[in-house]
Amino acid sequence: MPRWYPSRPSQGAALVAGFRSRSPNAVAAMVSFAMLTSPAAVDAHALRMTVADDQGTVRGQLFYSDETVAVKDRVDLLDAAGAELQHTFTDARGGFVFARVPTGQYRIVAEGEEGHRIEATLGVLAPQSAAGAAASVPGSDVAALRGEILALRQDLQRYEQRVRMGDVLGGVGLIFGVTGFVAWWRGRRVNDETVR
Repeated sequence: MPRWYPSRPSQGAALVAGFRSRSPNAVAAMVSFAMLTSPAAVDAHALRMTVADDQGTVRGQLFYSDETVAVKDRVDLLDAAGAELQHTFTDARGGFVFARVPTGQYRIVAEGEEGHRIEATLGVLAPQSAAGAAASVPGSDVAALRGEILALRQDLQRYEQRVRMGDVLGGVGLIFGVTGFVAWWRGRRVNDETVR
């Protein structure tokens, strides 16, 4: 059976041949550029914040997307109009506390290293009396329960804000898949035109 050879190479073959003809330095430069401009690299040190109301006390934590804590960064508590009510700095674990915050809507603004900034909105409820809280949860330590709920809220917020490696790999796989499909489709069209 005779073999059929196309009169001109497919675009996919030309793409591979053009890639092979580049010097190793040019290939390294293209890969470095792609890595530096990818969304994962841009978001590598984004500032993240967890914040929750604990009966008139606002507690939170600042950290970067690579899970390192933000130490000694300024955090401001602003009212709905944008006026600063309180400010503090994060501790060694990235935590911060605003005490005696009245009922209302507030903005919490944090500024980290290298100009990183994050803002969150929080509604603060009026503190319950100790007798009312104990009556709603009989036979339990209300303060310990509040602490556990606050920790769970912070863990949940951290989990929601984390950039997952599976998401990054899925995006890269999608890009390669679409590129491969387009190269296959174009190569198929060229081969179909050559046969006719």
